[in-house]
Amino acid sequence: MPSSADLVATIEALRGTRVLMFAPNEKGEGISNSSYDKVWIAVQGLPRATKLDVIIHSLGGYPGSAYKIARLLQEFDDGAGFTAIIPRRAKSAATLLSLGAKQILMAEGAELGPIDTQIPHPHEPEERISALEGMKGLEAVSGFCHRFLDETMMLVLGQTGRGIKDSLKLATEFAAPVVRPLFEQIDPMDLGRYKRALEIGQEYAKRLLQSAGGYTHDHERDIPEKLANGYPQHEFVIDVREAASIGLRAEKIETSIGMLARMAVAGLPTGHHVGFLETGDPIATLIPVEPTSKPADATPAAVHGPSDGGSNGVQVHPEAQM
Repeated sequence: MPSSADLVATIEALRGTRVLMFAPNEKGEGISNSSYDKVWIAVQGLPRATKLDVIIHSLGGYPGSAYKIARLLQEFDDGAGFTAIIPRRAKSAATLLSLGAKQILMAEGAELGPIDTQIPHPHEPEERISALEGMKGLEAVSGFCHRFLDETMMLVLGQTGRGIKDSLKLATEFAAPVVRPLFEQIDPMDLGRYKRALEIGQEYAKRLLQSAGGYTHDHERDIPEKLANGYPQHEFVIDVREAASIGLRAEKIETSIGMLARMAVAGLPTGHHVGFLETGDPIATLIPVEPTSKPADATPAAVHGPSDGGSNGVQVHPEAQM
C-alpha cells in the first residue's frame, strides 16, 4: 500500500500544485488556534506564486481559527488563493474554511455542512447545541401563539356575532393563560446569545466569499444565510450538487484525484496531520498520466507547529464552536 506522502506526491505531479494536508485532530477539538500555528509554520518560505491545493478533512472546530487559516491561504497563487479538495467530509468550521477557496473540488460522496454555530446548552453546560435550535424554538412558540389566537378569534366571531374589536378582546383574554407560560420560559439573554452566535458563522463566511473573489453580492449575502439558517440539522449533508445549487463554486473532482485524496487521508499514520507531507516519488503505476507541470520549487517538510497549550479561544464569541 503506497504511503500518504506518495499519494499526495502523485496528486501534485498530476495537478502541478503543492498539496497541503489539513486533517486536524486537536485533542478532539478539531480546528483550533493550534491548527493555525501549524499551517502558518508550514507555509513559511513557500513562494506566494505557488499554486496550492488544500486537502480538507475535518468535522469542524472553532470558526475564528478556520477564518484565519483561510485568510492566510488566500495569499497564494499570486493572490488568486487556494483550491479546496474535499475527499470525504469538511463539516461546519471546515466548510467555513472551504468558503475561502477559489474553487471547491469534491470527491464522490464528499460532503460539506451547515455553519450554524454550536454553543453550550443553556441548562446542560456540558452539552452543546446549535444556536439555530434556540431561534427555531422561538419561531415555533411564536407561530403556535399566533395560530391559537387567530383560531380563537374566528371561533368567537362565529359563535357570538360580536364585532372584530370585541372578539379580539375576548380571544386575547382566553388565549393569554395558554400562551403566557410558553413565553415566560424564554430567556431574552439566551435569545441574544443564539442570535449573536449565528452571526459569527455568517459574518466570517461573507468576508471569506468576498476575499475569495468571483462571487456576486447576492451570493455573498445569500450563501452565508443559507448555510447558517437554511438546513434542519447541523449534520445535514451538503453534497456537490447541493453546494453548487446554493451558488458555491463547487465541482466534482476527477475520480482518480478524488480516490488518491481519500486514500491519502485514510493512510495518515496517526489518523490526522496538518502541514505538508514528505514528498516521495509520484506513483506512475497508479495513474499513467503525464504531469501537467512541475510544482513550485520550495518544498517545506512536514511540520507540526508549536502547540498553543490548548488555547482555542474565538475572537467574536468565546463559547462558539462549529
